[in-house]
Amino acid sequence: TLGARRGAILRMFLIEYALLGAIAALFGLIAGCAIAAAVVMIAMKIDPSVDLVSLIVIAVVAVSATVLLGLIGNGRILAEKPARRLREP
Repeated sequence: TLGARRGAILRMFLIEYALLGAIAALFGLIAGCAIAAAVVMIAMKIDPSVDLVSLIVIAVVAVSATVLLGLIGNGRILAEKPARRLREP
């Protein structure tokens, strides 16, 4: 990434945070559905059902929040000139 322009670095951050959010959302959805199904079947004695629209909305919100918060956290770094950072000890 040495010599990369801001646009290239921004794309790398976007890809990184989108993948991180997607992996976290996938794990959260799988774990959440498994635990919820177990509780519903064992404690409530009813058959579990899955609402796919809700799962998709949750995944999109999770990925969007991860990307947004990641970019907010790195916004200051992207706004600075690279030479200034390279000169610091």
